[in-house]
Amino acid sequence: MLPATSEHRLDLDPEIRAFAASSDRRFNAEFDALPPAEQRRLYNAWCLEWSSPRPNELSVADFLVPTDEAKVPVRLYRRRDCIGNLPVVLYMHGGGWVLGSPETHDQVTSNMALATGAVVLSVDYRLAPEHKFPAAFNDCYGVLSWLVEAGPGLGIDPSRLAVAGDSAGANLAAALSLAARDRQGPAIAFQALIYPGLRFQRPAGIDADSPGLAAESISVYAKAYLAKAADATHPYAAPLHARDFSKLPPAYIAAAWFDVLREDSSLYAEKLREAGVEATYQCAPGLVHTYLRTIHCCAAAQKEFLAVCHAIKKALT
Repeated sequence: MLPATSEHRLDLDPEIRAFAASSDRRFNAEFDALPPAEQRRLYNAWCLEWSSPRPNELSVADFLVPTDEAKVPVRLYRRRDCIGNLPVVLYMHGGGWVLGSPETHDQVTSNMALATGAVVLSVDYRLAPEHKFPAAFNDCYGVLSWLVEAGPGLGIDPSRLAVAGDSAGANLAAALSLAARDRQGPAIAFQALIYPGLRFQRPAGIDADSPGLAAESISVYAKAYLAKAADATHPYAAPLHARDFSKLPPAYIAAAWFDVLREDSSLYAEKLREAGVEATYQCAPGLVHTYLRTIHCCAAAQKEFLAVCHAIKKALT
């Protein structure tokens, strides 16, 4: 269920107001009308503007993972002071399946590796509209399958594996959880979803716009990502349309109050619980969609992020 409305929930956290204003200036109908290459150029610059330096305690490596369809670029993060075979988080970045990369989300994945002590593998999946569904999903599933086989050689314990992501990346993480169950593997121990978008229609009663994401933009992303109309209800494209939510990994689902997608999170948590799956739902009262960009300058965002990391660490320990 959605959190009860109260006065404090109707106010943006003071530390995130400048970010929300910056997001609104950048992401609007004019932005959505730009060619994808120009959108990515502007998005990359904006992400750099709202990022902090990478922690020095990490070793980082970029390489290609061979899959059935493509050689998928990935970025691997590991704490220098952690030895032995470590648990692993497979991370999918957000960006509406059109934008983003491991570089744009480096602040998130590097700090996740630092906070969890796990190896974090960030996937540079193919982007829409050049590559429509199921290209991004297939890339991520291919990396997941490879990780289980190659993990021990990289100092990774694939029996302690979580999937995680934000926004469109959280959509992909949920889809991987469904597919891994449907296909009898690979085994996923935990799913951490941060303000996920899990369907393509917006429910009545939800604000039409939120800082960082307008309802109209969802239609733009859907048009770019989906190859045909029927894909809008395919469970690996829109996980809330799955018929069966049983035997899925336990989940931590982090939502933001000022987010047109927030009901997706609460509904997914409800469906998991109804199917007997452990699910924690947390809605941040004063935060906005894409609040992960502010974990270096907003205490409330950092608190929510560290709660996600704590849940991952606990699940994989």
